[in-house]
Parts: sequence; structure tokens; C-alpha cells
Amino acid sequence: MAFALTTKQIELRGNWLVATVQNSNTEWVSSQLDLNEYIGNREGEFDVTSSGWFNSAKEWSWRLEGTIMFAQLMTGAGWYGNETSINLNLFVKNDDGTLKFQRLFVFPLRRRFPVLLTTLIQSRLHHDFSLLFQARIYHSPRIVYCSKWEAQSI
Repeated sequence: MAFALTTKQIELRGNWLVATVQNSNTEWVSSQLDLNEYIGNREGEFDVTSSGWFNSAKEWSWRLEGTIMFAQLMTGAGWYGNETSINLNLFVKNDDGTLKFQRLFVFPLRRRFPVLLTTLIQSRLHHDFSLLFQARIYHSPRIVYCSKWEAQSI
């Protein structure tokens, strides 16, 4: 389940995602998640296979619009790249009133895989799932990421 469906007052406080989330008793409780532990930086782009994005973010460049986090991250050459973004709704879940980051399966891309993936997206996969794959391919051209709960929804 996407965390935004059972969450209100979502804020980004530095590297912390802070929100009021609903638990199984329908009570609203406060929860926070250190995104720096789960999201990194690869050449100025968010990378969900590493950690430490906040350490390389341009001061005060990070912001949250809905569930989309934006920032300018430093590249390997030592300058700040263009603004990058990541949809936290694809990676964060509300686990009975606690924000948790989804662990990922990582699949290396094969030469023909993007063509097969496009065909599957057009013919069989749920629309939100196709957007998930497109986001992963955009952020890391050689790897497709799929979280456990999303993989089970196929």
C-alpha cells in the first residue's frame, strides 16, 4: 500500500520524512523515517541501492511536493547536477502507524529486456506498476528495481 493513502501532514525535515500516519486502530500517530539510510546519490541522481543522499545535497535544495522529493545532488566531478526527484510513494509504506522503507529486489537488465518490458507494460501490467518500472529505469539505466510488495502485486 502506498503510504500517502493513510498519511497526513507529510513533511521533509532535512533527511527525515515526518508524517502523521494511521494505524490499524484508525488512530493518527506521529512517525518519522531517516531517508538518508535508504536513498543515496549516483552521479547527481537519487539511488535506492545506496545511502547518504543528504550528505551530497546542495544546502536547502531539498523539498517535498506531495510524495515527490526533490534535491540537487553533487556529481562525481564535484559540481551540483540538475534537480533530481524520487516518488517516495513507491518506496515508503505505512506499517501499522510506522513509516518503513521497502527493501528491494534488484534485476540486472539484459540487452533485450527494455523491449520486453515495454511490450509487457503495454499489454499486461497495471498502470501504476508500469510507472514504477519507468521510474526505476530512469534513475538507473542498467538496473530495474522492484520492491517486495509491488512484485507480489503482479
